[in-house]
Amino acid sequence: MMTLEMFKDACKLTKLDILRGKGREYASTPIGTVYAAKDLNWDKAVYVTKAGDDLKSASGESLANTYWFVNSAVQITRSV
Repeated sequence: MMTLEMFKDACKLTKLDILRGKGREYASTPIGTVYAAKDLNWDKAVYVTKAGDDLKSASGESLANTYWFVNSAVQITRSV
């Protein structure tokens, strides 16, 4: 897990364009799409993390190895 600023530096990004699709915020980045956790609060500290093998969507679809914007590691273990 890394801070949003560390992530932007590593990807050589000066800004992120946050988009919304199907009710979910996300950003297209050099490493692929990074999704926003359901309860993400952009006014708090934001981190980027990679989902584990067991993360699934509410419909049961695997979200393994996807990247997420979160406020804490706990958000990525809950339903996203």
